[in-house]
Amino acid sequence: MKILIRFFLLLKIVLVLISCTHTQSENDVAKKVLDMSKAKNFKYADVREYLVDTILFREPQIIYLETSIESLLKTVSKVLVADNEIFVFDNETRKICKFDMYGKIQKVLHNIGKGPREYRGIADFAVDTINKEVLVLCEFPYKIYIYDYDFNFVKEIRTQILYLELAVTEDRIYCRRAPFNDGQVNAFHVDVLDRSSGRIEKSILPVFTDKNIDYSKFTIGIGNLLTNNRRPMIAVPDRNYIYSLYEEGELEYTVNKLGFDDMTGIYNWTEADDYIFYKNDHALAVIYKEEKKLYAYKYGVFNSALNTTTNRMVTSNHENGLVCVMYADHAIKLREKINEYVEGNGKINDGNRNFLNFSAAIQEEDNPILFFYLMK
Repeated sequence: MKILIRFFLLLKIVLVLISCTHTQSENDVAKKVLDMSKAKNFKYADVREYLVDTILFREPQIIYLETSIESLLKTVSKVLVADNEIFVFDNETRKICKFDMYGKIQKVLHNIGKGPREYRGIADFAVDTINKEVLVLCEFPYKIYIYDYDFNFVKEIRTQILYLELAVTEDRIYCRRAPFNDGQVNAFHVDVLDRSSGRIEKSILPVFTDKNIDYSKFTIGIGNLLTNNRRPMIAVPDRNYIYSLYEEGELEYTVNKLGFDDMTGIYNWTEADDYIFYKNDHALAVIYKEEKKLYAYKYGVFNSALNTTTNRMVTSNHENGLVCVMYADHAIKLREKINEYVEGNGKINDGNRNFLNFSAAIQEEDNPILFFYLMK
C-alpha cells in the first residue's frame, strides 16, 4: 500500500514538473514571438475615400492581357515579372500564364491530373530570378515542381507536409505551413527548405496557444501572407504583425487596428523605398515611412486620367510600386453607366471620355487588365 501511495505521489510530482516545463516553454515562445523591442509600430491616422495616383505614382503602365481558350483567367492571385515577361497565377482555374510586357500570351502551365509531373491544384508559385526558374507549389502531391521560364520541366522537390505559400531566395525556399495538421495547430508558421534538396533546414516563427487568434484565417484569406518583393516576410493577420523571415523570424512591424472589424488583416504586403502598401479586409492601406503615418483608402487608387478607382491590389514582386487589376465586367458596367449619364445630360468630362476610349473594345469574356504603378 505504501509503495502504491509513493508511486502516485511520484507520478503527481512528475506531472506537475511537466506542466511547469510546458508552461515555461509556452511563455518563452510567446515572449519571443511578441517581442516588440525592435519593431516599428504604425497607427491608422485616417480612413479616406481613395488615393489619387498622381500624388505618389507616375502614369501607370496599362496592360490588356490577351484572351484565348488556354489563357482565360478568372481570378488574378499573383503577378510576378522577370526578364520582361509577366507571370500571372489564377488560383481559381489553377493555371499560370506567361505574357510579354504588351500582354501577348506566350505560355500556359496547366498540368491538372494524377499522372507524372501533374497535380490536383496549385497552392502558390514563385520566380527565381537568379536561376531563371519558376517554382510551383502543389496542393497535392506534396511537391514543388521547378520549370524554366518557358515551363520546361527541370526537377521536382518532395515536401513532407502541406504548404500554402512559398518564397524563394538564392539558396533557400521559405514555405508557409497549413495552420492545422490532423486537427492540431501546427508548431511553426514557416519551414526553411534547402534550395536544392528540399530538406527542412529549420522551422521558424513558433506558434503558441492563443485564444485570441482564429487560426482558420491562416488558411483562407483575401491575399498572400507570405511575400518576397524585396525580402521574405510574413504577416499574422489577426495580430497585424509583420515578421522578417531571415534568421529566426523577427517581429519587424506592427499595425494598430482601426477599431472596427472590417479594416483588419494584412495581405499582399509590398515594400517600396518610402512607402509600404498592403490590403486589409476592405481597403488599400499605405504606410508613409518618413511621416510614420498609416492611411486606409476604401476605394483604392484613383486613376485621374480614367476617372475611376482600382482597388484590387495583388501580390507582386514590384520593388518600387504596386500592381492592381481591373476585371472586364467591372469596366463594362462603368462604361454603361457613363454612357447612360452622357445620354441623359449631354455632357462628358475628359476623364469619362478617356475611360470610354480605354474600355471601348473590352468584352465580358476578356481577361483582366493590369495596372503597373511605379513610384515617382
